Amino acid sequence: MDPTTEKSFPSKCAHCEKPMSKPPVCDFCNSLNPIPALMDHFTLLGLPRQFDISEEELHRKFIALNRHAHPDFHGGESPEVQELSLRVSAAVNDAYRTLKDAATRAGYLLELLGG
Repeated sequence: MDPTTEKSFPSKCAHCEKPMSKPPVCDFCNSLNPIPALMDHFTLLGLPRQFDISEEELHRKFIALNRHAHPDFHGGESPEVQELSLRVSAAVNDAYRTLKDAATRAGYLLELLGG
């Protein structure tokens, strides 16, 4: 299978066991799920792996994920959930910073493609 099309996120939610269509937020219970270490920024933000992306869509997806992942929304939860929130939020922020700048996005794409 082509690695650029391979799913690199859990197929089931760690909390409710329902199938997930996108990482890291469950479609059914809205729980955060761990992000695999090898997940690329495009997959994390639900964007096509290409240079020409909509900056509006990138921003919209970033905001939507941050609404679920930001540590401020998980302050009263268990330490495990708070730690997961920090990791997911950091990954989302890193993905957004990388993809919002065209030069950085181009370099990241080249890196993904082995260049």
